[in-house]
Amino acid sequence: MIANTWVSSGSTTLTLVPPDTRQRSQQQTADALSRSVKNLNEARTTVTQEQTIALGGGGARFGLPVQ
Repeated sequence: MIANTWVSSGSTTLTLVPPDTRQRSQQQTADALSRSVKNLNEARTTVTQEQTIALGGGGARFGLPVQ
C-alpha cells in the first residue's frame, strides 16, 4: 500500500479589541484558544502571543513579556 502524503501549513492572526473594551485579558484569550485547539485531530497547533510592552528608545526596541 502506498500512502499519499504532503505537508500543508497555514497561519492565522487574530487582532483583539482594545483591552478596556474586552471581558478577558490577552492571556485568558490565548489560554481559552489553546484549550479549544489542543484536541484537533490531524493538526498540530500552536497559540502564540505578540509582546504587548516594548521598552527602549531610538532605533532599538526591546520587548518584555508580562508575567
